[in-house]
Amino acid sequence: MRRSAAGLLGILVVTALSACGSNSPDSIEDLRDVIEEAGYECEKPASESGGGKSVDCGEEIYASWYQDAAGEVEAFDAISSLYEDIPADYSIELYVIRGQQWRISGDKGPVTKVAESLDRDMDMISN
Repeated sequence: MRRSAAGLLGILVVTALSACGSNSPDSIEDLRDVIEEAGYECEKPASESGGGKSVDCGEEIYASWYQDAAGEVEAFDAISSLYEDIPADYSIELYVIRGQQWRISGDKGPVTKVAESLDRDMDMISN
């Protein structure tokens, strides 16, 4: 009886832990759905060079999906370096929510709203 109870407890723990990560999108379509649930209209996802995908949701917020975590980091580093090269006279800010293979970017208000729905922290890139 103890062995069965321990096995059942193990299954319940694994199920509970996997449910905790359920607010993490698994595709570009999931990212689009999360943004639309926050009240923004998105276009159809488009394929990018390098195998990634992106979706625009108006001019305020957009999302990108990468083939792997290294692709997301490489793209994030590239955009961050672009912001560093903008003269300080021009105040430009980009707000982001990052996952292992994805990123949602845009203006502060929309990104804040989506970050709250995903229960994730938001970062800012600026010059």
